[in-house]
Amino acid sequence: SLMTAARLPDWIAASEDDYVAKAIEFSQAIPRLAALRAGLREQVRVSPLFDAPRFAKHFEQALWGMWQANQAAS
Repeated sequence: SLMTAARLPDWIAASEDDYVAKAIEFSQAIPRLAALRAGLREQVRVSPLFDAPRFAKHFEQALWGMWQANQAAS
């Protein structure tokens, strides 16, 4: 998920009730949110979400695999 890739696993809700509980918890933790906001840009920048060479490699592999599957089916 995006939250996992952004290295924010504690923001992932397992259910609707968990989502509401997290929203309430985070809304009451203003200093924690401020600290997160201060470092979030850098945290996400160095995450797999912004690893363009890795993305390109995996995208190329996916395209190659689809082409091979198409050729095998022909």
